[in-house]
Amino acid sequence: MSKHPGLKVEYAFRESLGDKNQHDPLWKMPERGVFTEDFVEDLETGRCDLVVHSWKDLPVAERVGTEIIATLPRADVRDLLLLKPARFEDVRAGRAPFEILSSSPRRAYNLASALPRLLPGVSERSPDFRSIRGNIPTRLEKFLGDDAAVGLVLAKAALDRLLTAPEGEFAELQARLRASLRGLRFVVLPVALDPPAAAQGALAVEAKRGRAELRALWDGLHCADTFECVQEERRILASHGGGCHQKIGVHVAKLRGHRFEVLKGLTEAGVRLDERRLERKISFEAPTGWSEVFPRPDERSGFGFERRPLEAPKAGEAEALYVSKAEAWRPELASAEQVVWTAGLETWTKLVARGVFVSGSDEGLGERLPLLPWRPELAWRKLSHAEAPSRSELPLRATYSLLPVGTVPELASRRFFFWASASLFERARAANPTLAARGVHACGPGHTADALAAAGVSADRLWICLGYEDWSKELGLEADSRRETASVP
Repeated sequence: MSKHPGLKVEYAFRESLGDKNQHDPLWKMPERGVFTEDFVEDLETGRCDLVVHSWKDLPVAERVGTEIIATLPRADVRDLLLLKPARFEDVRAGRAPFEILSSSPRRAYNLASALPRLLPGVSERSPDFRSIRGNIPTRLEKFLGDDAAVGLVLAKAALDRLLTAPEGEFAELQARLRASLRGLRFVVLPVALDPPAAAQGALAVEAKRGRAELRALWDGLHCADTFECVQEERRILASHGGGCHQKIGVHVAKLRGHRFEVLKGLTEAGVRLDERRLERKISFEAPTGWSEVFPRPDERSGFGFERRPLEAPKAGEAEALYVSKAEAWRPELASAEQVVWTAGLETWTKLVARGVFVSGSDEGLGERLPLLPWRPELAWRKLSHAEAPSRSELPLRATYSLLPVGTVPELASRRFFFWASASLFERARAANPTLAARGVHACGPGHTADALAAAGVSADRLWICLGYEDWSKELGLEADSRRETASVP
């Protein structure tokens, strides 16, 4: 309303078929628009001017008489798993079945293999999925009242929007939701293992075709990037048959200006999908062999750093810990109520193997402060080495320091470089002052990319990629993916 202060808006609320039928799982219901089809007639007859939908509820095929005139900026695309702590301990102890509430074939398929990897103490347990229907408060109430249920999976964006809505009419509901969530553990499920439904987290504004005056109202509010990514996700889903009945998750995003894509699931034809890629925006003449690249597989552990542990104070009760690497973790920091977040998935799985309950990860895609509106009281601390960068929202708590080991290899004849950390790059640059001005430098999309750019690596020579194996494969070289990346802070 701040864009059009004189505009009078009347709101009308009505249930769709998908809202009315609270019993059948979605895969048993009509495939086309069970949450959106009922409103088409209202738009075409003029009973209403606009309808706001979740983009993921819209059918893949365009409608004849209506059109999407705006897309709002996307919220968090990920799924959220809520767990009852006592029931989860029963599962870990073998006293209860691992029952998860969800009506999504996509979630059931992808989480069947993901949850045993992501949760401590259940690596030998396979979750069983049961259907649940209703809006967020209804599903949460059903979950809490179901003695057999251990967990509930929701779209995180839906809960985030409810808890952050500024209108006073939501205050009572928000208080009830926070009270219900207070006793639950949570896991923000990683996109790499559980990509969302196509267009999840995005809102679409639909109107009757030809209403140019309505489209003009949304100038400045429409998010072109969200629309582009949503359309691509829907195109990918359509290429495999389309519809919420599919066991397919897909996510497309722009990451540092690069197209990032994750596709995972099982098609109706029985084809397993498992792809994760980041668009390469620079061009180069491929190397003739390993002699032109650094590090070769045999060099990954010969030059780097030794970690010297530092005394780490016990975390405060209201603190949440952002763990940069598994080596930064200390057992004395653990507590039953501790919220733990990791920079990457490898760190997540290593901590789980130590019995640590992890609530989420940035998946190696860049350091961000987690958005958890149901836990606004949390004060975050970043666990890393003493030389690591920190910022105000993630102040550093150093648990180790770096001591250089090995010698810097000869780099004058190399043309391609992969840097697993800014610290490695800076050490190599100290011994090779012209390093930043030559060759193609690759790294992940986080802090290391910022450090390389700040050191003078130009945009046409800075290659943002997803990891060493992806980098070496795209160079046309075979890397030994079984080797650990050693001596990297």
